[in-house]
Amino acid sequence: MHRLSVFRRAHQRPTHKDPIAQNIHDHYQQLINIHHRLTIIWTPSHVGIPGNELADKAAKSASKDLTETSNITTQKDLQALLTSKIQERWQQEWDRNSSKLHDIHPSVKPLKFTISDRRTTVIMRRLRIGHTRYTHGYLMASSAPPLCEHCNTVLTVKHILMDCSFHSANRELHGLQGNLSADLTKPDFSVNIVNFLDSLSIAHCI
Repeated sequence: MHRLSVFRRAHQRPTHKDPIAQNIHDHYQQLINIHHRLTIIWTPSHVGIPGNELADKAAKSASKDLTETSNITTQKDLQALLTSKIQERWQQEWDRNSSKLHDIHPSVKPLKFTISDRRTTVIMRRLRIGHTRYTHGYLMASSAPPLCEHCNTVLTVKHILMDCSFHSANRELHGLQGNLSADLTKPDFSVNIVNFLDSLSIAHCI
């Protein structure tokens, strides 16, 4: 809220949560209740007033490195700035990550991914992480990584959903786009992916 409007409404109970407006209103009412006569005068900014021009120039010079915090007047403002800075730093750290999950979901913003079917939810989460029983069960068995029987290459989620040429027609039949980020982050595609895995008889192994 503009500070001038705060003064204009000092005699009214503020309907918003601006602590400055509430503080002005409370002090105004306290003085009125003990029969003080008040005149609230709005002092214009530095425009056209030499002394104020100099004061404004000095204030800007002192706060030139604090531009991001210059508009903070409430706790809500501070929380918004902190949240923004934390997400910005988190994103920078995440962008240095070379994990399978980063390739699928490069943003730290949460996925709006709601599926009522538990089986589908579990399968999609494991595929996004890039670790499934089908592709990484060998770690528990202390054996060699499984190979694709058609390509003789290491079996991974990416290979199954994107790279294996033997399944290219089947992927197209089930509407997969051949892009992990697109296929695994859109709830509408979850049914297509599970149906594709069912057609390979491996969904139960994920």
